[in-house]
This record gives sequence, structure tokens and C-alpha cells, in this order.
Amino acid sequence: MAVKNPIFKILRCPDCGKQNRHVDPLPPVTPCPRCNAERLYSIDWYIKVIVNNKPHIQAVSRQKQHAESALKKAEAEIFYDDYQINQEWPLLSEAITALYKIRWKKKKDGEGTRRRAELLTEAIGDVPINTIGKRHMQVLAVVLGNRGTGDSTANRYRSVLRSILKHYDLPYRFIPWDPETEGRICVLTDQEEKQIITLFQNGPRDRRREFYAEMPDFISCLIDTGARPNELLKLPPGDINFDTNMLTIWINKTDKPRSIPMTPRTKRILKKRTADNRKILFDLDIYQADNAWDWVRKQMGREEDEDFVLYACRHTSVTRQLIAGADAVKVKEWHGHKSLSTTMRYTHLAPHDLTPTLKLLEKRRLSTNRQRKPKVTKK
Repeated sequence: MAVKNPIFKILRCPDCGKQNRHVDPLPPVTPCPRCNAERLYSIDWYIKVIVNNKPHIQAVSRQKQHAESALKKAEAEIFYDDYQINQEWPLLSEAITALYKIRWKKKKDGEGTRRRAELLTEAIGDVPINTIGKRHMQVLAVVLGNRGTGDSTANRYRSVLRSILKHYDLPYRFIPWDPETEGRICVLTDQEEKQIITLFQNGPRDRRREFYAEMPDFISCLIDTGARPNELLKLPPGDINFDTNMLTIWINKTDKPRSIPMTPRTKRILKKRTADNRKILFDLDIYQADNAWDWVRKQMGREEDEDFVLYACRHTSVTRQLIAGADAVKVKEWHGHKSLSTTMRYTHLAPHDLTPTLKLLEKRRLSTNRQRKPKVTKK
């Protein structure tokens, strides 16, 4: 059956969802007649075919000649089997399931991405993805605000939605992006480190919190190595070389393997934990570690301090090395930072390290006062 204008692009309004089909040559873009918002052409060319007496529309390619080729296949009645056309846009939950299988599942944070995507469904509803617009972003902002979500975390949720819409070649530039602040970096003092380890050593050992017993060694190794919590939890015992006094982290955030020398304390802990040929160093996962840290925050009265997090152990490692005079480039390599600017962002001098500067200012003040002191002449 012949179809009028079988090859076209779609001009969509991201606000109200109104769309029109246009053939080549494409007319200039004009504001939406319904809501006066800016409209956008689809990136791909679409084709419309009749299969089994039913109309089907399918996005094919950015190149018009590819769409023409696909149309010829459709006319030979093999298009339906080859492309498995869906007449309707998928629901958000269906799109999440599809992207998890073909993209997110293979990535390190695949589960985290899926959890953030599922929260999107809870926030804006399980709607067809082609209907998502600015009003849904307003609802999402309210939900994230009520949860106390920070700017950087909120942007992660929006990033997931962007990736979904981009995958299906839908407009996504209406999704807002909050400016992110670096925030305060929390560095543990020696006294706080000792207090945390003591609290865990003497902490509860009931069935729900048996894993608290793992935390003293875990915290000590985090501070000494500067490793990210997940890096240390996933470190296989086989990647520790006691002869060279080095442990090697192959799987990490930046995909750059690095070797870290062990302090005597770390070496003693890891040697004890590898003596029984165990497969994992710590009988602990990241959720249990965060749960245990929440407990110690309450014990120390730091519940309201949003920066007092498990990651503070890594901040402490970087800062202590820099305060001790270590070369910033070597500190960068030790901790696996992508750039030197990241390393310098961790640099927070303790108050006592400014004492020499204060003495210099005081010395200058005293010197100035002596020069201004009037001379007293004896009669």
C-alpha cells in the first residue's frame, strides 16, 4: 500500500509534546503554535510503512539515503521482521530495563545507575518517554529537594534521564543542570581517628552488626593507603606483594592501575588477613561500611555534619601527605587522581601549620612599633 510522504523528520515541542512531520526540504524551525516554545527537529530520518495493513513509524538514520534504503526493504515486506517495529514509545520503566541490559549492566556503576533511574520513575511517574518535558523536571526538583539531595547528586539523576532520551533520539536539552560547589573537605585529626577505631573496637556485636568488627582494620587501611572504599573492598589478596611491600589496585574509578606502598600498620593488618587464604580481605560490603559509619557519626555527635563521611579517610590520607611535604605529583599518582588540580583541592592545612606565618606577621608588627616609639631625652 502506498504511503504519502513516507520519509520525514519530526519537529517536536519539548514543552507540550506537539509534533509535526516534515519532508525534505525541511522548512525553517518556528516557535510552537500551541505554547510558543522553541521546537527541535529529530536527529534521525523516519520512515512510515504499512505492514499487515497496519501503519508503522520507525527512526532509521541521520542519513536520508539510509532511510530510503530501509524503505525499499519495507516495501519488500521484510522490514517488520528485520527491525521489529514498535508503534508506541516505551514507558520510562521499559526504557530503563532496555538500557540496563544493553549498556549500564556492563559498567562498574551499572547497579547505581539503575537505582537512580528507578527513582526517576517514582518521582515523575511511569510515563511514555516521548512525553517527558519541563513540567516533569519541576516535579523531579521538588522530590529531590524534599529528600535533601545535593546539587551533584541531583545532577546524577538528571544525567541518567538525559542518557535515556538521547538513546531514543528524543530532545533532552530542556533538562536543567545545577552548578556544583566543591564543598568542604573533612579531614580527620589523629584524635578523631583514634576515637573512631576505639568506638568500633568496643562497639555492638549483635547479629545485625557483626560486621562492625571489620571496621577498625578497614578504617586504618583506608587512611594509610588513601584508597577509595570500594577499591579496598574489592582488592584480591593476590594483588598484595609482601616482598616488595606493595599492593596493586587494578580496578578503579579512573581505569588506571596503580601500586601503593604499605605502611607497617597496613602490612601487619593485611598479612594477618591473608594468612588463612581467604578470598576477600574484609567480610564487608560498601553498604555495610556506610551503615557502620552512620553509627559512629551518632556516637561522635556528628550527625548534622554532611561532610563527615567515610570518604574522609581518603581526604585525610591526601592531606597528611601534603602537609608532611610530599611532592604533589607523587601524591596524585599515589591516590589515582586524574589531574593535579584534584590533588590540590584536597589540600587543607591544619591550623598549626599557619603558625610560622603568624610569627612572621607578629615580628613585622613589633619591628614597626619599635621604629615608631618616640625617643625619651634625659633632662
